[in-house]
Amino acid sequence: MAAALALTLALGGCSGLGFLYSNADWLATQYLASFADLDAPQSDHLHKQLSTLHRWHRAEELPHYARIVASADQMVADGLTEEGLDQLFKSSQHRISVFGERFARALAPVLATLRPPQIDTLEAVLGERNVDAVETY
Repeated sequence: MAAALALTLALGGCSGLGFLYSNADWLATQYLASFADLDAPQSDHLHKQLSTLHRWHRAEELPHYARIVASADQMVADGLTEEGLDQLFKSSQHRISVFGERFARALAPVLATLRPPQIDTLEAVLGERNVDAVETY
C-alpha cells in the first residue's frame, strides 16, 4: 500500500500530493476508523473532528510550513550553517508538536466513546504495528 502511494505521488507530482492533502480528513478517517472498528456514529464524529482539524491546518499551519521552506531555500542560497540547520530543525519540531497537540485533542472525544471490544481491537492493531515497525526499522 505504501509503495503504491509513493508511486502515485511520484507520477502525479504536486497534483497528486494536492489531491491527497485536499482529502486528508476523509483518508485519515478511513484509516483511523479501521484501527478500532468504529461504528457509524463514531466514524461520523471522527470525520467531523478531523475535518475541523484539517481546516485549522490549512489556515494556520500551512503558512508556517511555507515560511520554513522559504527559510531553508534562502539558507541553501546563502550557504548552510550548523546554526541555520539547527533553527530549521527546531522550527519544524515545534510545528510537529503543535499539530500533535491539536490532533490529540481532536481524537480524544472519539476515543472516549470506545467500548471495551473496540479498545481491545485498537490495542491489538497498535501492538501489531509496533512489532512491524521494530522489525522493519
